[in-house]
Amino acid sequence: MGYGGGYRYPHNFEGHYVAEEYLPDALRGTRIVNPSGTGLERELFERLARLRAGKEGG
Repeated sequence: MGYGGGYRYPHNFEGHYVAEEYLPDALRGTRIVNPSGTGLERELFERLARLRAGKEGG
């Protein structure tokens, strides 16, 4: 089926992040997790936003 070809294991990279899309085309852009915006969830959401913007690690 070709799934997994060229996979880059995030833990082998700085910041343990690789800017890749793993979902099938039909699901691209789908938000799977919706953090609450408080506590640790807020911190994680903010870090993910920085990673996606290329402003942190990876």
